Order: sequence, then C-alpha cells, then structure tokens
Amino acid sequence: MRQLTMFLTLVWGWLAWGAGAGADTRMATSCPFCSAMNMTFTEQIKSNDVVVIARLTGLPRAMSDIDTELPKAKLEIVQVLKGERFVQSGLQFETILVGNYELGQDFLVMGVDPPFIVWSTPMKSSERLVQYLNDIQDLPAKGADRLAFFQRYFEDSESALAFDAYDEFATSAYEDLIALKDRMNRAQLLSFIQNPDVPTNRRRLYFTMLGVCGQAEDVPVLEQLLTAEDRNARAGLDALVACYLCLTKADGLPLIEKHFLANDEVDFVDTLAAVSAIRFHGTEATHIPRERLVASLRLILDRPKLADMVIPDLARWEDWSVLDRLVTMFKEADPTNNWLRVPIVQYVMACPKPEAKEKLEELRAIDPDAVRRASFFSDFGFGDGPVSATTPAANASDESPVSLAAPGPSETLVVHRPTLAAEFDASEPKATTAVEQAGSLGVGPPSVGRSMATEPAPSRVVRPELASHTPKPQMNNGPDAAMNRWWLVAPIVVSGLMFALLWSVINGWFERLLY
Repeated sequence: MRQLTMFLTLVWGWLAWGAGAGADTRMATSCPFCSAMNMTFTEQIKSNDVVVIARLTGLPRAMSDIDTELPKAKLEIVQVLKGERFVQSGLQFETILVGNYELGQDFLVMGVDPPFIVWSTPMKSSERLVQYLNDIQDLPAKGADRLAFFQRYFEDSESALAFDAYDEFATSAYEDLIALKDRMNRAQLLSFIQNPDVPTNRRRLYFTMLGVCGQAEDVPVLEQLLTAEDRNARAGLDALVACYLCLTKADGLPLIEKHFLANDEVDFVDTLAAVSAIRFHGTEATHIPRERLVASLRLILDRPKLADMVIPDLARWEDWSVLDRLVTMFKEADPTNNWLRVPIVQYVMACPKPEAKEKLEELRAIDPDAVRRASFFSDFGFGDGPVSATTPAANASDESPVSLAAPGPSETLVVHRPTLAAEFDASEPKATTAVEQAGSLGVGPPSVGRSMATEPAPSRVVRPELASHTPKPQMNNGPDAAMNRWWLVAPIVVSGLMFALLWSVINGWFERLLY
C-alpha cells in the first residue's frame, strides 16, 4: 500500500497546486514531445526494497471452488540485485504468477515492506535482462553519458529493454539530449522515423533527436512525411513539425502555414500539432525569432472556430497588435462561437495598452458574464489572466526548459466549448488515439466541438507550453487572495492525507495478521 499512499498524497498535492495554494514551479523538461509509458527499471529498483532474480520451482495448483484467492507459484532466489540484508540466494517464497511457464524459468521479482515482504507479479527474465539490470546500476544518475547507454537499446528485439530505453529518454532532461548530439546515430534515427511499424510515441522521440543531430539533406525526407496523404506517415506530427523547423528554421514556416495553420480543411488535431511545435520553438528553441512565430500563429485567427487555441499564446508572447481585431471578434461572436469571448477578455485584461481598459469596459457592457468568468478563472489560477506589462518578454535563450509532455505544474487555459471525443479517436493512426496524442502534447483532453448551439460549462485544458517567467495575474493575487484560495483547498488536502495514512495503517495491520 506504500504506492497507494504515495499516489493519494500526490493527487491531493496536485489539487492544492491547481487551486493556487502552491508556489509557481517549473519542471525540468524531458523529451518535449514524449511521455513515459511506465516506470523505468531504475525507478522500480529504487522504489522497491528487494529486487531478485528467482527461478520457478513449483507451479501453482489448480484453483478449486473453495479457494478465496489465486493459488501461488513457488520460486527460489538465484540472484539478489537489491536487498541483500533482507533476502539471500536459495530463499524460497510464493507469489501469484500470471501465464503458463515451465519449471526452471527465471523471473525478475520485486518486493516491499520487509520482513513481511509483499512480492510483485514475476516478470519473465533472460540473461540479457539480468546483464542490463546490473549495468544500469553503475550508470551516472543523469546526463548524456547515461543516455548514450540506453540509445543502444532503441527498438531492441527484447521489448522490455526497448520500452525501458524509451522511458529513460522520455524522463531525461532535454538539455542532456542536446549534449548527446555528437553521439547520436543519425542514420538509425532516419530509418526509425520511416518505419511504419515503430510506435507513435517512440517516433516522437526519434523526431526530437533528429531535430538535434539532423542535417540539411534530411529535409526532403521530412517534407515527404509532412505532405503525405497517409496519416500513418504523419504519426507524431507535432514532433515531426518541430524537427522540420529545427532543420529549416524560418524558411520552413511557409510549408507549415500552408498545410496546417491557414488550411481550413485540415483536421483539428493536425493544426493542434503544428501549433504545439511552434510553441516549442517559442519557448525552448532559438532557431526562429519569436516575432516570426507569432506571425504564424496569427493565421489561426482567420479560423474563428480554432482562434481560442492561440489567443493565450499571443498574450503570453506580448503580441498586442491584434487588440482591435479580437475586440471585433468578441462583438461579432454568436452562440456558435461564443467560447471565444473568455480568452479574448483575458487577452484584453493582459494588454498593457492604455486603450485596453476602455475596450474591456466595452466588452463588459456587451457580455458581463464572459468578463466575470474570465476574471473568476484568472483569480483562481485556472486561466492566463492579466500579464504584467512591466515584465519584459522572456527570450528563448534565457528560459529554462519547460516540460511539454509530462503531467505536472503548468499554466492552464479555460476553454468554453464542447468536446467531441469521437472526432479525435479516428484521427490518430495505429494504437495512439487522438485523446492520447493530445495528452502527450501536454494539453490535456482536446477541446473542440462542432455542436455549438449552446454554450457548455467551462472545461479546463492544460497547456504547459504556456508556462514562462511571466508572473501570475496581478488581479486579486495578493496575500489575501492566496489565503482565500488556501482555505478553499485545505480541507481537501488534509482529508486526503488523513485517508492515505489511515489506509496505510489498516493495510499494515491486516498484512501482519495474515502472515
């Protein structure tokens, strides 16, 4: 139950952060377009008390009608990888075994809470896996030297090693990826991204790496993938676009604008992928001036159904040139696209221009509810809210990397429109659904809809790429507001922690009673 306790604690801590009780933090980036699928072997070894290689010595008996739990298999420890003070070779134990195996098969088994060890479900082992597990314990904790070891196992024939190598990269700092540049196998990466059998999540990693080590002669290959009609060829489009722009810089933007930003017929998820790639270049990379990137994002304003996707970016990057245009869009909004009004109000609230206050009053007179909602979500940290006019725009060169994939502290945007998940389920090829794709982009559940007769309740869409050095909204953001937010969330946090503690105590008592 240790894992459950940790999980509950993290959940309640996240809720406290989401309500604004926590201080602003920024996560060290991992692969910008990747998200780990599982805990790495290194993380599992660290989080367990005992890690052993055990041999199957007794098969579980057949289950009878009177059994209240699954019969267990008998195993004997042949090698201790961790926990020598708790167990030793030759020790026998029982645990539930899933699958049919022959006697003598070796397994990787982990356990917690000695001396009454709770064993995990065994995982089939091999000589290569055992050598791998021994090798990784001697690696540096982080850095390019560590990654150099794992890239040897990309697309390994032993799937457990291939998955673990990917997860190591997905959780490593992006700056370490850049430091690995001279040791990357560029030819291998090119073969991976052109192989339709490579899973989408791993393609994203390989695109990201190729964006670091690629050369000019790789551009035609990327252009062929970008313009392919087959969606499978464009799997991992967000990382593909980012990679292409890394190699072509500003010269590559016209192609992206033509196919994904200005094209009103392209699928929403494709436009979202291109926008996410541009955000990456505006926050983490220095290949393209931010002014040029903003010009590309402004094209989305010509597509009113998607305009709310980029309005927060324009405010975050302090592009106030579209103030009048957005005010006009607010005034012309009707029930089919009135979700635009809240992000427009937030943009106007953030604008430092003197006329912005007058514009805000105009909008308040037209739709006071939209202004009230924008202010409400800004006050509670759920929207972008006003941006400080005195804070200079952060440059890509002086920003610490931002995680665009992994869950964690991030800025959020309130989007007022329905979600049609079915529209996305068919848009991502292979096993990755569009909802999963949007999650890997760091934007949470996609929020776009075509049923616009009425305005739905506001939904939250996480957009970590909007995080920057710009401070939180100034409106109602003083000590009193922070205290109010804390009192709102404190009961939830305390009750969650008490429940986790109580559950851990009860579980420990039952374990000792049973054993």
